[in-house]
Amino acid sequence: MQNAVEELTRLIENHEKEFFSISELEFNARPFPEKWSKKKYLGICATLLLIIIEDLS
Repeated sequence: MQNAVEELTRLIENHEKEFFSISELEFNARPFPEKWSKKKYLGICATLLLIIIEDLS
């Protein structure tokens, strides 16, 4: 579990510049009405990670 947290932390740190270079408009944009925005995907991924971490604890 600790290895997964460390790997995730490393990935975030390595890609922080790219992440913060996305404009708010692009982050919230939906490519098609039935598709999710990058913000929605990130929120769902974060929620799932928190659920998994809680279940593993």
